[in-house]
Amino acid sequence: MTRRLALVALCATLSAQTPLQLGGPDRVLKGAWDQHRQRLVLFSQDGETWEVADGQLLHRPTVGQPTARRHATMIYDPVRRHSLMFGGANLDGTLRNDTWAWDGVRWRSLPSASAPSGRALAGSAFDSTRGRVVLYGGLSTQSTDTWEHDGSTWRLAASSGPTTGNPAMAYDAARGLTVLVIYGGFLGSPAETWEWNGSAWRQRAVGGPWPTQRQQPGMVWDPVRRVTVMFGGTENPGEIWEWNGFSWRLARTVGEPQRQSPVGWWDPVRAAVMMFGGNMHFPSGSGPQRSDLWSWDGQNVTRVHGDLWPSSRFSHALGTDQATGTALLFGGFQNTGNPTDTWLWNGTRWQQLSPAVSPTARSNPGMTFDFGTRRWLLFGGAAGATALDDLWSFDGTNWQRLTTTVAPFPRASMGIAFDLVRGVLVIFGGSGNGAMGNDTWEWDGTTWRRVFTAAAPSARMDVPMDYDIVRNRIVLFGGRTGFTAQDQLADTWEYDGSNWQRMQPVASPPNLLMPDLAYSLALGVTRMCGARVVSQNRFDLEEWQYDGSTWTRTSSDPSSRLGSVDLIPSAIGGRLAMFDGLNLAEWPTSTMATNTTIGTGCGTPLPELTTRTRARMGDVQFGLETTVQPGDLVVFGLGFTPGTVPLGNGCTAWLQQLDASWLTLASATGSAEQIVPLPSAAAWFGTSLLAQGFVLEPTTGTLRATAGLQFRIGN
Repeated sequence: MTRRLALVALCATLSAQTPLQLGGPDRVLKGAWDQHRQRLVLFSQDGETWEVADGQLLHRPTVGQPTARRHATMIYDPVRRHSLMFGGANLDGTLRNDTWAWDGVRWRSLPSASAPSGRALAGSAFDSTRGRVVLYGGLSTQSTDTWEHDGSTWRLAASSGPTTGNPAMAYDAARGLTVLVIYGGFLGSPAETWEWNGSAWRQRAVGGPWPTQRQQPGMVWDPVRRVTVMFGGTENPGEIWEWNGFSWRLARTVGEPQRQSPVGWWDPVRAAVMMFGGNMHFPSGSGPQRSDLWSWDGQNVTRVHGDLWPSSRFSHALGTDQATGTALLFGGFQNTGNPTDTWLWNGTRWQQLSPAVSPTARSNPGMTFDFGTRRWLLFGGAAGATALDDLWSFDGTNWQRLTTTVAPFPRASMGIAFDLVRGVLVIFGGSGNGAMGNDTWEWDGTTWRRVFTAAAPSARMDVPMDYDIVRNRIVLFGGRTGFTAQDQLADTWEYDGSNWQRMQPVASPPNLLMPDLAYSLALGVTRMCGARVVSQNRFDLEEWQYDGSTWTRTSSDPSSRLGSVDLIPSAIGGRLAMFDGLNLAEWPTSTMATNTTIGTGCGTPLPELTTRTRARMGDVQFGLETTVQPGDLVVFGLGFTPGTVPLGNGCTAWLQQLDASWLTLASATGSAEQIVPLPSAAAWFGTSLLAQGFVLEPTTGTLRATAGLQFRIGN
């Protein structure tokens, strides 16, 4: 009763919340290569900032970040050492014309007396000779104007220019010209090639072959071979073209990578053009978004690393080990081919596994975790129109097929749960070979048997259910009988190992669209998330909790960008993550991961301290970093108690004492960092720590210091 009253009180204080993105950018809209810090900067559609460093994905804490948007323009300015972002469109389609700069620590708004009108999908390049960003066109009411940004303000350079269309741009440093390839008109029509000399555009007459119409390709200048390289796009995405200033050459046709909107840059270490991510949404059909990295040196296309998070998909299998907060992902459906990859989520990042044997490709299989043997169990699914009835286990390293003499009829989209007390796998319902079922089956580790019950839920598919370990019964809510909102069911059932019983809770959720349900070991309640259909184009994501007597709504996200979600519950801190095949997010709690500046720093130039990632419990990529002068000695200090200890020359130590410290040498680019893996023990959730950086210039012996930084471990 106490728990129920607490939930009712919580519900009364609810306000709409937006889930915090966890496992990868939410539909990455633009990226820029920070050549000074050797990092790829990504700004995602939900307004979060990410960076890729040494093949690691870092979720960056930010100050005063830009609002959520898509199709902005993003380019790196090496003179001011910041990534410049302009415009884009709000999620409701409204065009923006604000300008922002990211220096690796914080976002700064760059207001300008004059600025381009609001627009999306504009072309941009950095003119290294004149030290300014060149921006052209985009989707707006005024799309043939040219603007330049000198690091602080915009200047209209030309009011009219090339044909209206979708621009790709790069700066040819050898000839001192910005090259623009514009695609207007019909698909398959020739591209137009233009060049900007700083005052006027000139269309180039092109002889021989030239690229045809395509949308959102990548374009990069290769300073070694002195050619502009263009790759990807919606049409002929496997083509790599090169422009030498006089003619185009089809340099290579490749099977991989084939992308729309890849992020490209020049890597002087590899002496190659780099191509990151993008998505495989082509006119012939949609495909997954990717996060892999490739290089092109003029001869070979080489894969540098695979995806950093699972490529987008749906109808996959997902199961969670709540004790460790890890979730296993397998397979699913993609319009460009169904994957058979296996991924592990550890609470802070994804890791792709490489088992020697894997189940065949399938969609809508069932997966759950066996706490007794500590392995994941996967059953059935569908390979195209053919339903499957095979059973597999995964021990964290390898998949193994479990052979049985008897099996349930082949099916997909069934309910699945593991009864820990009786040590049996339970499945209910699902669909296969043109029929839906309401049969109950149990697997005891050796044999399948069908359980005939006096009562049972009606036939259904996509059945959310899980095992309530405290009350020793399986809870089932809803499911569906068809594909419309009216076909979603909203009844609550419980199974005690011998019979099903329909429950009559005091309050109950509405018929949610494709909900998922999971028992929380930390809270002792069943949690469920699903989408409430508000209108044809609006879906509100809701979280509900069930204590055996009533359902209580505990969170909501109006007009959510998450689709039908799979839940990833964790006993660590009572976390509940949501994965919809593209995005992995978690509702913020009162224990947010926060960074707060304490006091001020000292010295010129003033060093700034930040963290590599948000301070999420168990994050092995967490650490401290600062940008200083190459060769500087940097001491990172960590402590529990704030203080004000004078250091002389106007410097103050904002820590009472150093409980941990590290000495490091700044790199040739002037960056210094120290990895500080965060513990995963629940006792650390909500803990605050203090950090500060101290910089010693070896030649002068001058001491500089950052301001203090207090960070709290949370979500």
